[in-house]
Amino acid sequence: MRRYAELSSGQFRELANRAVFIVPVGSVEQHCEGPLGTDLMIAEAVSEAACEHLERSGTPCVLMPAIPYGLSAEWQGAPGTISVPFQHLVGLVQGIARSLVEGGARAVAFVNGHYGNSPAIQAALRDLMPSLPESGSCSLTTGRPLTLTWGTPARPRGRCSGPSGTHA
Repeated sequence: MRRYAELSSGQFRELANRAVFIVPVGSVEQHCEGPLGTDLMIAEAVSEAACEHLERSGTPCVLMPAIPYGLSAEWQGAPGTISVPFQHLVGLVQGIARSLVEGGARAVAFVNGHYGNSPAIQAALRDLMPSLPESGSCSLTTGRPLTLTWGTPARPRGRCSGPSGTHA
């Protein structure tokens, strides 16, 4: 498994069009007496396992640094909870996906460990699709996958489908 922060620009360029880039997305919020980063830890663990599985099957995988903060407005004010505005998470997801795609990436997956983030991630990817190159895919996994594929024969440019996810 490769970690994005440890790659050189040359290594990124060599991997970009054949690797899957996995971005864990979590939240930092109250979990009773459990760790504040429970959702983040789940997203990171699932992402690492997915990368390891892809690597074993012959597909290069790059584990991206996690997005630690998410939408936790329902717990705002609870000790330890950090929540970011909807539009900030949308912008962050779009910025990461756009930067990877502009660098040559063709497969980007967001693994979401906090159900409350799903609407922002879905909105970010749907709004981004019209500006993406002619082929590739982005996906959001929240228990059940939502895959956004652009410009492939099987799925016309701009289509999106998939069920709402479930909380980790």
